[in-house]
Amino acid sequence: MDKERDFYFGKLRDIEILLQARNAESSQNQIAQDILKILYASEDEKVQVSSDGKLIITGAAGEPMEVVEVVET
Repeated sequence: MDKERDFYFGKLRDIEILLQARNAESSQNQIAQDILKILYASEDEKVQVSSDGKLIITGAAGEPMEVVEVVET
């Protein structure tokens, strides 16, 4: 179980490093910004992706903290 956890943690860490190296936080790339939001969500926050691609982050009390719409380019 620990080996599997470490494996997936390593994958997520690699994704985080890749996005940071490419300066995704300040770029116009919405998908990269959304991935970082998912990675940085706290344990108390619930992250959902709707069937139409909206990223919905709710707080511990269930209040919507952020809803990110899909932007067509």
